[in-house]
Amino acid sequence: MRLAMQKLLNDIKSKKIDKLVAIKVDRLTRNNYDGFWLLNYCEEHDVKIELILEPYDVSTANGEMIFGMNLVFGQRERKEIGARTKRAMEEMALEHIHPSKAPYGYTRNKDTGHLEIEPIEAQVVKEIFKLC
Repeated sequence: MRLAMQKLLNDIKSKKIDKLVAIKVDRLTRNNYDGFWLLNYCEEHDVKIELILEPYDVSTANGEMIFGMNLVFGQRERKEIGARTKRAMEEMALEHIHPSKAPYGYTRNKDTGHLEIEPIEAQVVKEIFKLC
């Protein structure tokens, strides 16, 4: 569990807060189970959840339903983003294109975008590996 979430749960339990404010549901949790668990945890400790860009009352039946639907859509979107990113990275690998800054020991060819060995830095890398 993320450190900030652990602190939040401790603050809720120790009654340091009475309202949890977030921009949207998907900024609170990363999956459906955690979202409903957090909703129940807040209810158990009399902490209200307020979502700034999703103005509904999660303490009502309709609000809880919308909360759940937003969790489902948020989880789906995260998975879609992951899948698109993976596909893009695979395509770049097939085209021999490194997706970010050239790692130490390489330079990026400005015409092709491909990595090329930088001889002096490559020698340093070889020495590092030899020393290890």
